[in-house]
Amino acid sequence: MGGLALFGEQAPTGTGESGVVPQLRAATPAEREQTLPEIGQRDAGSFPVGLFPLDLAPPPPPSRPPEPPPPPAPAEIKVLGWMMSGSVPHVFVEWNDVNYTLMREEAVEDVYRFDGIGGGFAEFTYLPTGEGRRYSVRDPALLE
Repeated sequence: MGGLALFGEQAPTGTGESGVVPQLRAATPAEREQTLPEIGQRDAGSFPVGLFPLDLAPPPPPSRPPEPPPPPAPAEIKVLGWMMSGSVPHVFVEWNDVNYTLMREEAVEDVYRFDGIGGGFAEFTYLPTGEGRRYSVRDPALLE
């Protein structure tokens, strides 16, 4: 039987070789000293100096929020008149276009409380602040 044809040629015959292919050894690379590439130094001007400033001062304290403005003053009550029923004084007032008849310790919409009549004045307490207010009244006995 003929040999194996390589590249279209006949295989050599009877050359005295046993057909054994010599073993090749892989060459080991020569030992080299491993070095890292050098990194060049940057010049001082490569970054802007103020790009990331360092601020060591503490931040200023937060400012206090402004105080809210005082609420608008309510409409003043208007004393329309008064009368005595037995020994109990009654006062007639107008507030926000509404008329009220009040006895002592009664209030107009939790804003003004009627405290009493004395010395020609009707005395009220402005409930949101506790401030006392006096309004002039006429003595009905003088009108007769």
